[in-house]
Amino acid sequence: MQETEILQASRFMRPDDEIAVLHTRSGACGLHAHDFIEFAYIDAGKGYHIINGQRDTIQKGDFFIINTYVPHEYAPDPGTEMVVYNCIFRPDSLGLFLGEENDFVNVAYRYLLHSFYAEEAPRHYIKFTGGKSRKINRLLADMHEEYQGREKGYKQVLHSDLVKLLILAFRMYEQDGAQVQSPPMLKQLVVENALQYMQAHYSGEITCESLAERAYMSVSHFNKVFKEGTGQTVLHALRDIRIREACRMLRITSLPVAQVAQQVGYADLKHFYKLFGQLTGSTPGAYRQKQAE
Repeated sequence: MQETEILQASRFMRPDDEIAVLHTRSGACGLHAHDFIEFAYIDAGKGYHIINGQRDTIQKGDFFIINTYVPHEYAPDPGTEMVVYNCIFRPDSLGLFLGEENDFVNVAYRYLLHSFYAEEAPRHYIKFTGGKSRKINRLLADMHEEYQGREKGYKQVLHSDLVKLLILAFRMYEQDGAQVQSPPMLKQLVVENALQYMQAHYSGEITCESLAERAYMSVSHFNKVFKEGTGQTVLHALRDIRIREACRMLRITSLPVAQVAQQVGYADLKHFYKLFGQLTGSTPGAYRQKQAE
């Protein structure tokens, strides 16, 4: 059995980079896998790609997303070369340039990765063919120029461009009838991201409008998706998160009740007492006393 070579990102990236964008003339590349996610665009030439024992023809205009540690190999037609753009990055570095302010991009990225493991048709790479990927070609060319030039701010530009690349890939995936779609998973990811944001920012002002905007949805559609996913309205879910945190603070701190209320997002103390009683059947003071017994 042919041994699979594991390629490390450090072999292709400069030591201080999180993203590498390469443009290379390529001959045959034997069986290998890698510890990074690879976006590959065939800029010129024709050949074949073997992944999981399945042979597939590849040619100019084809665009791939290949997951980590997936054995594959490729080669151009005999006597020719292929020219390939590669954008590579480690999954664990993605948070460095997505950040928590990019809910939509996080959903897009997680949805694309979900397709690798979809029960309906699990696979280890995504392929787009032909003219669907012209925008990808232009973007990768710009990214490669930026990566090679290393001018001031190039890392920030690459981070921004990778976000754009993910969004373009997500759009193409949704619009491509050949891809396995999972609307329930997409809705689940939207709800999970909203809940994570609420749990991290419960002390601030959170509205249905702001959450919908972060998910690139209308308010009515977001509210419907959220209610279907949680069985609660946004306001009820936020209330539960805040009161749960208030209970925790009452148990482990000696902060005055008014200060606890403010720290969990309630400036109106009377309203806080009302909500606290609805969920716990107790006043904050009585709850604290009982927990201390």
